[in-house]
Amino acid sequence: MQPVIDQNLLYGGMKFTTATFAAAMRNIVPVITFVMAFILRLETVKMKSLHSQGKILGTLVTVGGAMMMTLIRGPLIRFPWTNDHILHHQTSVNTVNTQDQLKGSLMVTASCFSWASFLIVQALTLKSYPAELSFATLVCMIGALEGSLLVVVAERANASVWSINLDIKLLAEIYSVRKNNNVHSFIPIGFWLSLIHPIYLL
Repeated sequence: MQPVIDQNLLYGGMKFTTATFAAAMRNIVPVITFVMAFILRLETVKMKSLHSQGKILGTLVTVGGAMMMTLIRGPLIRFPWTNDHILHHQTSVNTVNTQDQLKGSLMVTASCFSWASFLIVQALTLKSYPAELSFATLVCMIGALEGSLLVVVAERANASVWSINLDIKLLAEIYSVRKNNNVHSFIPIGFWLSLIHPIYLL
């Protein structure tokens, strides 16, 4: 379920915000995972322990870095191959109203919570079902099924989305699957989750 919910919320949120905002917000996934693991008593915090102080300091640094990336706007970097006309055009095209930015921010934040929830659920599941390979296969199959159902519902009037053409879209989809979401990324996660807490994966 996570690959479908997480990625669709992230890409939908990027449509209304910016890729910079989405990338910065994804950096708080370890913080969300840590807080959720603490609430569910998967993670213990002892204030006098150096190990726990490191976790808390890392959490604060992560939140501070994500806030700094999203709130501070640096100078525009001009490359030799761009000109001012193109940069002005891109800024005017990328301007969206406040309601869309809020909607996009909430979608990206929900995506972060979805990913953190998936790590927690995966850690709990692997305690009772320690077969990482079959678990990873089930996750990928269910994600593909849910993604297909989502496309059927969202694009019911447009049957052309199911056609496969030899173009840049196909190459982008192959790259996306290879880079982001396939069995080889779930097997190591499952293996490490069976040995350690979910917070250490991030």
